[in-house]
Amino acid sequence: MPPPQSAQPLDDMAHMSWTRRDGAPADIAALAQTEDGYLWIGSRRGLFRFDGLQFQSYPFTPDDPQLPASDIAALAADRDGGLWIGYRMGGITYLSAGKKIDYDRASGLISESTEQLLCRPDGSVWATADGRLMHLTGPTWENYSARHGLSSEGLYSLFFDREGNLWTADKGHIYELKKGEDKFSLIDIPNGTVNQFLQLEDGSIWISDAWKSVRPLLDAKGAHAVRIPGVPVMLNDSHNNVWLANEFGGLTRIRHPGTDQLQVEKYGAANGLTDGQTRAILQDRQGTIWVATARGLDRFRPSPLVQFRGVQLDYYPALLADRNDGIWLHDMDKPLMRLRSGKLTFIGEGHGSSSLFQDTDGSVWMLDQITHDFYRYKESGGAPTRIPSPDVAKQVETWCLGKDRQGALLGCFEGHGLWRYFDGAWNPVKDPGLPQESPLSLARGEGGRLWLGYPHNQIALDEGHGYHAYGRKDGVEVTSVFTFYDAGGLVLAGGSDGLAFFDGKSFHSLHLRSPELLRGISGIVRDGTGDLWLNAGLGIVRLPSAEWKRAMEDPRYAMDFQLINDQDGLIGSPTQSKPAPSAVIDKTGVLWFATSGHLVAINPAAARQSGSTPNLLLQAIVVNGKVRSYTKGMPITESSLRLKTLEFDYNGVDLNSPERVVYQYKLVGQDKDWQDVGSRRQAYYTNLSPGKYQFHVRAATGTGPWSELQTPLRLTVTPAYYQTRWFFAVCFFVVFGLLWLIYRARLEYLTSQVQERLEERAHERIRIARDLHDTLLQGVQGLMLRFHFATEQLPAEEPVRAILRDALDRADVVIQEGREKVRELRAEAGSQAELETHLRKAAIALQADGMARITVLVTGEPRILHPAVNDELYSIGREALTNAVRHADATQVILELGFDDSQVRLRCRDNGRGVSPQIVEAGFKEGHWGIIGMRERARSLGCKLEFASTPGAGTEVQVCVSGRRAYSKIVNNGRTTWQMRLSPFLRNSVPRRFSRIRRPSES
Repeated sequence: MPPPQSAQPLDDMAHMSWTRRDGAPADIAALAQTEDGYLWIGSRRGLFRFDGLQFQSYPFTPDDPQLPASDIAALAADRDGGLWIGYRMGGITYLSAGKKIDYDRASGLISESTEQLLCRPDGSVWATADGRLMHLTGPTWENYSARHGLSSEGLYSLFFDREGNLWTADKGHIYELKKGEDKFSLIDIPNGTVNQFLQLEDGSIWISDAWKSVRPLLDAKGAHAVRIPGVPVMLNDSHNNVWLANEFGGLTRIRHPGTDQLQVEKYGAANGLTDGQTRAILQDRQGTIWVATARGLDRFRPSPLVQFRGVQLDYYPALLADRNDGIWLHDMDKPLMRLRSGKLTFIGEGHGSSSLFQDTDGSVWMLDQITHDFYRYKESGGAPTRIPSPDVAKQVETWCLGKDRQGALLGCFEGHGLWRYFDGAWNPVKDPGLPQESPLSLARGEGGRLWLGYPHNQIALDEGHGYHAYGRKDGVEVTSVFTFYDAGGLVLAGGSDGLAFFDGKSFHSLHLRSPELLRGISGIVRDGTGDLWLNAGLGIVRLPSAEWKRAMEDPRYAMDFQLINDQDGLIGSPTQSKPAPSAVIDKTGVLWFATSGHLVAINPAAARQSGSTPNLLLQAIVVNGKVRSYTKGMPITESSLRLKTLEFDYNGVDLNSPERVVYQYKLVGQDKDWQDVGSRRQAYYTNLSPGKYQFHVRAATGTGPWSELQTPLRLTVTPAYYQTRWFFAVCFFVVFGLLWLIYRARLEYLTSQVQERLEERAHERIRIARDLHDTLLQGVQGLMLRFHFATEQLPAEEPVRAILRDALDRADVVIQEGREKVRELRAEAGSQAELETHLRKAAIALQADGMARITVLVTGEPRILHPAVNDELYSIGREALTNAVRHADATQVILELGFDDSQVRLRCRDNGRGVSPQIVEAGFKEGHWGIIGMRERARSLGCKLEFASTPGAGTEVQVCVSGRRAYSKIVNNGRTTWQMRLSPFLRNSVPRRFSRIRRPSES
């Protein structure tokens, strides 16, 4: 049988170390933890600070004060957040909040050499300096040992017990100063050189007698003494163990000190300690043990893992939870093993590595990868049942094995798919629901369901009526499927690239805050509280019940988690193929996880973290690439003119799990919600707008609670001159002025264009009038003279004479009308009442021809109109009056002419018979051109003719011409047209630039 493994020292502790290549200093002499959580390290080459990830050498910034020396011998932290530093040569320094106080001979120190520093809970500070006990009183140090009756100058130690008694020793003597007494008393106990004291939980005092032993003070016979090789530094941890940092003998832990069960464990460089020379030891507030050596720094913290030491494991061990008690396991070239109640039993002979499967009767099936035979071992013992593999499987790997719903043996053979052994024969399983590739995993679930996992996101399920395949279209996104969990109504599939749950119809991926931790899952178990445990590529991941349930309800939710990895003592990674599963839970609730060459057990109740809380600190503010000094709690102010980039450096100090600390930050005034940045410890902003801001940051470790910055940083960004209100006001008025000038220029340009067109039109009208006068009218006048001469030649009694005279009279009327038209064509800027006068004349003429009563109304102050506008409005008005009198049979007609700054309005209303809707819709009547003509004239004025009529209720015609087009540029009562449109806002604000249009004859 394989030999069992021997227990290793400190097997229950997870060990990590840092050396010079990690940034750790060498020759460390002292350790201390300040209230902010940092670990301070004193070495021969200076002072360092450690947050669990990075070492920083003091001073950290140019603003930090320099220390008087670099060879540090002692450190101590007080409850006010300060750090006391003792030098081999250089006195003592107190460092707090970026300020320091140096103590030397002038401060009462007899010697500048310090061996030990001690800060008591009552705030008092003590030291051993050059063999004397020193006590700080106010700003000076006093020789406390001499004051209280000790003349010795060779004192080695300083210790206060829980009762407040002070202990010290020199060569061959031990002294005690009881609380309330004034003089030290000699303790009559044989000793050599006592360099240290400590007190256990039971109140007993232990001493370190250099080069001899560590023992209880009153154990003169050494019944419980432990031999030591040098001058150790002692520590009593929170579990009442005694730790010894031996000067030359590595590290020693004494368990159960002072009892018959006393155990001594030695841990040295051969076990992984950075060096055998150990100089200092400290237990931090989270219970972690820190050891300083000549070559670096070591950390020991309690591990939640219990290592399996029953036998040396060489490969990935196969696991199987027994249905009654314990577990089954198997490793390469070893017999099948059963572990029950702490006892390991070997069954059968050695076999090649194989997955395990337990039958309904408790027997266990396995496959020997060397002989390629299946073996069935009964729990009661006896020779195993042996079944050869099919011929196709002799030269390939067997990935998994199990039984189907009918009890037939199943084997998954690489490259040949799924095979079934029944009635003494192997046959390939042919089913349209099975993928073509070979299965990687096989698992039985509730109700006898059979799950098969394949590469390339493929899963097959048999529920008793054939196989059904699920793929990427069904939500399978885990790539190669290594394992399943099917119990309690929960179905999960894990693989090389994720975790998914099955809702009865399809699969849905689950997401983690750190997505990379869900890769390489080959084992899934669920503990008694409902938490899920995954054996994944980067460690063991615990998903709290509340987290995975919320993730199933919200597919976008990223779960919190607890990670157990190499920093907790986990060695290796789980299998990524076979044998699977790599995690099981036994009947007692203990979880078992297999990795390469190792097997560990976890008590979930003990491993479940309550969640450590990082101590969140704002380390630095960097403005435009330079560190900005600031006082904690005080606001800072920056000008936006100079502020280009802003960086906040923060740190959640957690020495126990620094690599698991994640952060979120928010700049109130800029960010709407928390920014999730993972483990990044910087926040960046650029080009912030003027305003008031508050920077908030919070940190958490795994599933622990969030810890926020106690005092958010207040930031005020003052505006540059171009961001002030007065600057915006000036810019507004400047822009408004420019727009106003552009508007004026554009208005003048358009007005001049209209003016030019009107002048061209006026010239054309005058030319036409001249041509009519000089040709048509003169010619007609000449003809009339000839006809008149001819008529006068006829006898008076000639009948034709009367006809000719009547024609000549009519010709006179035509001549008169022609002259009137010529006069109208040559009209320029006449009197203000010209349009009104002409419309009244037209109304009188039409009233004489019919029975209608015509009323002309004028509103507003009459203005001078452009000639073209005057004529077109006159023509529209006359046509409207003519239609009302002659075609509508109206008895009442009202013509309104209105003037105001914005427009000229002409409206004609009558009470005639109206116009049919068809004509109103068409806009004209066949064979009649009056309405069409009015529309064309209105369109030429840049406006629209409004025509409304109801049969039997009269007609209304209206046209409105804008003042910009209608009014002449000749001054209207001292105002130009654009002044009238914009008054009173621009009243009298624009010079009078326009003059009356000159007639061509005036040029």
